[in-house]
Amino acid sequence: MITVFPFARVLLASLILRASLGLAAAQADRPDAAVPEEAIVKPDLMKRRTAEYDYDPPAAGSYQLPVLQPAVDGTVLGTDFKPVRLHDLMRDRVVVLSFIYTRCTDPKACMRATGALSELQRMSRQFPDVAQRLLLVTLSFDPAHDTPGVMARYGRVSLGYGVGCEWLFLTARTREDLAPLLEAYGQRVDARQKPSAFGPYYHPLRVYLIDPARQIRNIYSYGLLDPRLVMTDVQTVLLETDASRRR
Repeated sequence: MITVFPFARVLLASLILRASLGLAAAQADRPDAAVPEEAIVKPDLMKRRTAEYDYDPPAAGSYQLPVLQPAVDGTVLGTDFKPVRLHDLMRDRVVVLSFIYTRCTDPKACMRATGALSELQRMSRQFPDVAQRLLLVTLSFDPAHDTPGVMARYGRVSLGYGVGCEWLFLTARTREDLAPLLEAYGQRVDARQKPSAFGPYYHPLRVYLIDPARQIRNIYSYGLLDPRLVMTDVQTVLLETDASRRR
C-alpha cells in the first residue's frame, strides 16, 4: 500500500440549502408532504461524475491515510443548551467535523462545507454499516449569534429530508471557550475589516476527518472537499480500524 493525500476537484454544493431546503424542511412537517425526487438517494451516487469532479475516487482500502495530529477535546453546547465534551460525542465513531457560522453566505466557505456534509449524509444511506459508525459535526465559531436555538434551526434546514448517519449542530458558550479548539485545529477566523455581503468573518475552509481513536486523518480545503472522496476516506479508516482490532 502507498500513503496518499487525496487531491481532487470539488463538489459545488451551494447552500441554496437554506432557501431550497428551508422550504423542504417546512414541508416535511406536513404528514402529507411528498418527498421530492432529489431527496431520494440514487444507487450510483458514489460513481456520479460532473464537470466539477470528473474522475473516479480510489477504492476504499487501496491507500492509507497518515495520522496528522490528535483531535483535541473541548466543551461545546448542543441544541439542548447542555454543555458536553466533544470527545464524548464522538463515541468511537469516524467523525467529519466542520467549523462554520450561520451568517456566512460565501459559496467557497460555510455554504460549501454544509452542502458537502449534507451530501455525505445522503450517501451514507447507501451504506448502513457506515452510517451507524459515522458522525457529522457542524460547530459554529460565532457563539454570540449562533446560540443553541439558532443552530437547531440551521440544523433543521440543512437536514431537510436527510436520514442516514447522525449529524450534530453545535456551538459554544463564548468565543473564549471556543478559542482553544480553534487554535488546536488550526482553524483561523478573522473579523472582516470592511462590510461584506459574505458575512462579518473571514475564514479558510477546513473540514476534518477524525478516526475512532480521535486522531485527525485528513483535512479538506475548498479544492479537496469532494463528498465521494470523503466517503471513501471514511470507509478506508473503518477498514483499517476493523483490521487493527482483529489483530
